[in-house]
Amino acid sequence: MEKAGDCTTCATGHQLEHNLCHKDVTNCSSFSSTTAGKCMECATDFVLTDTNACKPATENCKTHDGAGKCSVCSENYTLQHQQCNKNIAKCSLFSEKEVSKCATCATGYKLEHNHCHKDVQRCTAYSAKISGECKSCESSYILLKRYKSCLEIYK
Repeated sequence: MEKAGDCTTCATGHQLEHNLCHKDVTNCSSFSSTTAGKCMECATDFVLTDTNACKPATENCKTHDGAGKCSVCSENYTLQHQQCNKNIAKCSLFSEKEVSKCATCATGYKLEHNHCHKDVQRCTAYSAKISGECKSCESSYILLKRYKSCLEIYK
């Protein structure tokens, strides 16, 4: 119910909340009833920062810090380059440009098709379907599928 003197519209760039006009906070879904312009809650997929702004939430992030940056990822995710990357066994470094894309594997492991698998010495191509399965070896080596290795051919 409106009373005399209640504000009903605000100037451009301002928002009406609890009969008060305050500077608009983009993506804010709820404002304080006691402090004009104080955002209390952001819209879905946004996090509230210490500076009263709503920033986009980091996907698969469990906890954001006061600046809106991810500080802890959800279970089965690793934080690197301000992204939550799906864990990939033996991946030591994720891509800065693509989320959950492994860039480097741990020592003794080879990256193929975004998986890290035990490096097979002298293997030149790995299977796209079975992780770590060598498909071919360097010239002068034969593939021993049963032992998952390349064996030198002696002449």
